[in-house]
Amino acid sequence: MAKEQKKGKRFLPWLMVLSMMLSLAPVNAFAEESNDSTAESYCPDSESTTESSDESSDNSSEVSESNDAAEESSEDETTDAPKETEAASKDETDTAFDAAFSFEAKEEAPEESISTGSAVSEKAVVFAAESAAPPAEDVTTYYPVYVYACFANNGTLLNRGNNHPAAVVTDGVKQEISWNEDAPRGWYYITFGEVEKGTTVAPVKGASATLNGKHADMEMKPFTGIGNAAGNNFRLSNVGTWGDLGFNTGATGFPGVRASWHLDGQIDVHAVTYATDGEGVTNLPASSADNRVYYRGTYKVAAKEPKREGYTFKYRSDCL
Repeated sequence: MAKEQKKGKRFLPWLMVLSMMLSLAPVNAFAEESNDSTAESYCPDSESTTESSDESSDNSSEVSESNDAAEESSEDETTDAPKETEAASKDETDTAFDAAFSFEAKEEAPEESISTGSAVSEKAVVFAAESAAPPAEDVTTYYPVYVYACFANNGTLLNRGNNHPAAVVTDGVKQEISWNEDAPRGWYYITFGEVEKGTTVAPVKGASATLNGKHADMEMKPFTGIGNAAGNNFRLSNVGTWGDLGFNTGATGFPGVRASWHLDGQIDVHAVTYATDGEGVTNLPASSADNRVYYRGTYKVAAKEPKREGYTFKYRSDCL
């Protein structure tokens, strides 16, 4: 009896140690390495308390070895677990990066050009627009041309002395001429204005230059001073003949201008003269040139009726 109590006392501490170890060990440490889904426990049942101390010692040894194996297995799994978690995290990161890259690539994907049918990236188009060379700057040096006009009758210039028109009748409307500032010097002109980009040749005495462009297309800055063309009801289209560019040491109506190019035009006007065509004719109207009045467009003859002894005068339209 005493021997059985002694064995029971020795077994109790081992049982407590085994219970504590089993409570700390992973569950899968006691699973058999087999395909069976059941796990066999190494914990002794209640009937094993009557077994001998040798058997208890053996069982304790087996439990200790089993516990050591379980701890090693647990450490291996614990070590492997972070690796698997890290690998899974890396795979998820790569997947997310691939998805983000695919979304960005989709946004930057080339769009099909409607006009050419070629694939053109929007960024490439922007880059091409930014990198395109700006249009070449016009570095040509231009010189202004100052435009004037006088009147002419049958090819004779009416710009000197007393032969200049006092008035011009255009389609029955009489216009007295206001001359520019050259009139006191005996030169009778009206001023149209300034063509800023008139020619590429510098105004030098003896040089020859041509107008930049056509006369009808001149981009002119209109003159508004004394003797301006617009104030006399004349336009560039009224000019019948243009001369060549001429050198001058100034420009009337444009203070401060020294060496310059002038372009002079001619506005054609006509005089009306009544010829006697024989002796004894009286009451004839005076020639319009006698009064320095000239005409443009249609003209209405004077109402005065010529007289000659033995003759009767009538107006005929077919003699004009």
